[in-house]
Amino acid sequence: MNRVGKGKNGFTLIELMLAMTFISLLLLAVALTVIQMGRTYNRGMIFKELNQVARTVNNDMRRTINSAQPIDMSLHYLHSETSGRLCLGQATYIWNVEKQVNDRGTDYIGFAQSDDAVRFVKIPDLGGNYCAKDSRGDLVIRDIRESDRGVMVDLLRSNDYELSIHGLEVIQNASYAESVTGQQLFSVALRLGTSNIEAMNDDQTACLPPSFIGSDVSNCFIQEFTVVARTGNKVN
Repeated sequence: MNRVGKGKNGFTLIELMLAMTFISLLLLAVALTVIQMGRTYNRGMIFKELNQVARTVNNDMRRTINSAQPIDMSLHYLHSETSGRLCLGQATYIWNVEKQVNDRGTDYIGFAQSDDAVRFVKIPDLGGNYCAKDSRGDLVIRDIRESDRGVMVDLLRSNDYELSIHGLEVIQNASYAESVTGQQLFSVALRLGTSNIEAMNDDQTACLPPSFIGSDVSNCFIQEFTVVARTGNKVN
């Protein structure tokens, strides 16, 4: 008689379950690693983009201020906590912090004929018309003219990420004054970052720590820097 079943090997149900569990854990570990690598890559790209924009703003403002005539802070630097304009004779800088862009309050400086957001732009403005006021003390040009949209420069333009300005202050160094040349020393303190203000503290000076509700450490960045430049040369 032939004996059936003797000498045949196979996997038990427990062995199959253990093998499936191991494979599942391995796949999970691989997936988590890929996700973490993606977040790290994205964070690195945002940081690179922000640094590049910061360098562009730094160089542009230093070059423009250096070539400007003497500045009267009361006439050429008009600002609030959330928006402002700096008129330098040849060009004017106009900005709104991101919170103002979202709220569109009374101080918001927008386009005269569009609802498109204005964050930080540079407009050719011979004579500083954007800072001119009428006899009642009101601005002659309140919002950005449609004719200037084609010639203005968006200083926060980014290929992949929406960047914003969270603070800008122009400070004149009163102790530095050249009586002969009329040169003045200015510093411009800027705070740039991503536009996700819900992941930042109340005054947008820092991103929320990982333990806080709403934190987004992978996509939130804030960078502060200062532009120092001399302006005004009355000697021909």
